[in-house]
Amino acid sequence: MYALQIVSCCHGEAFERYATRFVAAINHNSPGQLIQIHVLNPLDTFSEQAAFLQQSARAVTLQISSETKSAATEPKTLQEYRYGNRCDVLFLCIHSLVKKDLLIFLNQFHDRAARTKTINLSDASRMDKRFVSHLWQDDSVIWSHPEANDQNEAALYGQNMCLTFAKKASIAIITRRVDLPFKTGIRSSREGAIRRVHDTTRLYWQYFPKILRDAYADSDETAEIICLPHDDMTPDFIKNLPHRIIYLPHGNRFQFQDQRIMFYMQEMYPFFFTLDPNGWGATSSRYGQSGNLSLASCEQAEQFCHEIKSKKTSKYRQQAASLPEFDVFFPLQIPDDESLQFGSTHSLYEIVHAVIQWAEQHKIRVLFKCHPIKPSLRYLRIKTRSPYVTFIKTGDIHDLLARAKVVFVANSGVGFEALLYFKPVVAFARAIYDTVVIKSDLDGASIQKAYQTAMVENNLDKRYLPFIQWYIFETGCLIKNPSTHIPCLQKTIVTQGYCNELAFYKNLSQFRRHLNPFFSLVLRIKKRFANMLAS
Repeated sequence: MYALQIVSCCHGEAFERYATRFVAAINHNSPGQLIQIHVLNPLDTFSEQAAFLQQSARAVTLQISSETKSAATEPKTLQEYRYGNRCDVLFLCIHSLVKKDLLIFLNQFHDRAARTKTINLSDASRMDKRFVSHLWQDDSVIWSHPEANDQNEAALYGQNMCLTFAKKASIAIITRRVDLPFKTGIRSSREGAIRRVHDTTRLYWQYFPKILRDAYADSDETAEIICLPHDDMTPDFIKNLPHRIIYLPHGNRFQFQDQRIMFYMQEMYPFFFTLDPNGWGATSSRYGQSGNLSLASCEQAEQFCHEIKSKKTSKYRQQAASLPEFDVFFPLQIPDDESLQFGSTHSLYEIVHAVIQWAEQHKIRVLFKCHPIKPSLRYLRIKTRSPYVTFIKTGDIHDLLARAKVVFVANSGVGFEALLYFKPVVAFARAIYDTVVIKSDLDGASIQKAYQTAMVENNLDKRYLPFIQWYIFETGCLIKNPSTHIPCLQKTIVTQGYCNELAFYKNLSQFRRHLNPFFSLVLRIKKRFANMLAS
C-alpha cells in the first residue's frame, strides 16, 4: 500500500532519453514513492537500461513494463490506466523533473478532500505554480513540459541527477516509508497511509534522512537513501549491504551488532534527532552524561524552554480537557515501547501497580494519563476505585505539567518535557535524563523517599538548564533551526569517524531555501488540524 504512485507512459525513444533522469530525480528528492513506467515499442537497449534503473533506485519502488504495437499506436492515456481507488495516482510525462518532495504536492490535494485523486499533469498551466510549472526558474515541486529557454538548465539538473544516481555509494542511509506503520504486525490501509503522510511527526522522518545525505554532498564520499518498510529492516538485510557506513533509524546495539551502523532517532520533539553509535535514550553512548555546562552558557536552553511552553509544542497532537485535582502526574507509555524493553527491569504494569499501592497507602493523589497513540487502559489490566488514583485519556500535556507538583515517569520523553517546567521528576527506569532527576525503586519506602525529596527540591533550573543546553544544542540535531543543528550534526559525524572532512551547505541562506517548502507544508497541515478541531 502506497499513499502515492507515479505513473508515466512513453515510447521507447523517450524512455531511452529521459527515463534515467526522471527516476533519478524522484529517487533523490522524494523517497518512498511507487513509480510505474509503461513503455510502448521499447528499443534494443530497453532491458539493459531497465535493469540499471531497478538496481540503482534504492529510495523508491520501481516497476517497468513494456509492450510492442504498431508504430501508429499512441502510449496509453490516463483513462486507459486504471488502478482503482487503492491510492492516489500522479500521471507524469517522462520528461518531467521532480525538484522537491512530492509529499508537498500530495498534501495540496488532501487539504481539499481526503479522497482518491487521479492527477494528470498533461496541462500544467492549470496547476498552482508553487507545485507545477512550465518554467524552470519557478520554485515549483515539479517541472513539466520543456520550454526552449529552460532546456539548458533542466538538462544540467537532469545530468547532475544522473551522475549522482550512477555513483557507487559508500554511505547508506536507511529510512522507513512514512506511509506505512512504524510498528511490526500492524495492517496498512489507504486511509491509514493518507493519515500518516499528513502527520507532521512523520514528515520530519521523511526529511531528516535527506538532510543527512546532503551533509555528505561536499565530502569525498557518496551517500544514498534506501527506503524500506519497517519490517524489512532486519539484521540479515543490514549484513548484506556493501556500504562502509550505515545510518539506521530507531534501533540500538542490542538489536543490531554490525559495527558499521550509526543510529538516528527522533526524540522528545518531531524536529529533534540524535545520532549515536550505540542507540538512543538509555541505550546511547551518552547515557549517564550531563555535559557539565555552567548556567551562564544556557541562553539557548532558556529561549528553547520559553518557546516550547509558549507555543505548547509536543511530539503528539494534544487535546485539552478539564482536569481533576492531583499532586503527582504520571504519563503512561506504550507497554511494548522499546524504551521500556531496553531501559527497564520492570514492566509498565509492575511500575503502575507499585505507584497505585503507594498512593493509596500515603493518600497522595496521582493522575495517570494514557499515551496519545494508545489511549486504551485494557492493556494495564488494573482495576481500582481508589479516590487517590485517576486515569484520563485526554488532556494537554503542557497543562498537566504546569499543574503537577511532582512528575512520575517510567522513562517517558515527558520526563524531559517536565524539565522545561522545572518540575521535580522521579524516574523508575533508565532514561537519558537520569543524571538530573530522582531515581526510585518500586518498593513503597523508596517511592515515599523519592516523593519527599522531590517535594523539597528547589532551584531546579540550575540543574536542568545546563542539561537541556547540552542535550539539545551540543549533542542533538535541532532541525527546526539550521543555525544550531548544522554544527551539531557536523560535529557528531566527524567525531564519530563517519566522515573525515565534512562540509554542509556553503551558506545558511541556501540551506534555508532548501528547508522552506518542507516547513511551509508543516504549517499548512497544523493549520488544517486546528480548523478541524475548531469546527
